Amino acid sequence: MTGQSSAPRLDGRRVLVTRAAHQSRELMAALADLGADPVACPVLEIEPTDEPTPDLEAFDWVVVTSPNGVDALADRLGETPWPDGTRLAAVGAGTAARAERQGWTVSLVPRTASGEALGETLATFDLAEARVLRVRGDLAPAVVEQALTTGGADVEVLTAYRTVSIAPPPDVVEALERREIDAVTFASGSAITALLAATSELDLPGWLPAACIGPVTTTAAQAANWARVVTAEDTGAAAIAAAVAALLDPDA
Repeated sequence: MTGQSSAPRLDGRRVLVTRAAHQSRELMAALADLGADPVACPVLEIEPTDEPTPDLEAFDWVVVTSPNGVDALADRLGETPWPDGTRLAAVGAGTAARAERQGWTVSLVPRTASGEALGETLATFDLAEARVLRVRGDLAPAVVEQALTTGGADVEVLTAYRTVSIAPPPDVVEALERREIDAVTFASGSAITALLAATSELDLPGWLPAACIGPVTTTAAQAANWARVVTAEDTGAAAIAAAVAALLDPDA
């Protein structure tokens, strides 16, 4: 899939978007560009924590593993500029793009958009006695900091935000009950857990095709016994929409 012009169409297909409302606009637009009827179904909300923000100048690296982490850190920094001597590592293209919109320079993005790959890539640097700030949410696994600590880094963790499950809109649940939704998109394992908890009697994994952002999310869907699941080629909205189209294409 090289672009929307070569991707299968989604004319008339109803696609559930489970991202938080403030993060879903680009994906909703990309799905609509392929003819889909995108259905907003946020199942998570992001809340800031009250943990104090350390001085970034004290660190050699700052590691961010989600766009939510970028947003949370940007809110904390306000108008404070990024310090010249501190390098920034981002988990994937979407997180890097969000950071660059803040005017921050991203020094490292691993080839594979996963926390494991980011930790392993950073560990190839000389991290002996390096100070690293890991910015994360409350549900993030500790694989990044474990890899960095193994590499000799002095790692400090800033849990900048927490993820809270919210109930899907009642009209969306009704549409799922009638099986009037053709596919669902997931950006995290937390979104999968939240949607399944709210629709436990509907057997969504058995009949609803899912397009996931990143291999970690796909693994979570497979662990939930999702029958039809695909991983988008990258984290961009166009790639996710194209993955949905390929998933629903009868000739794919």
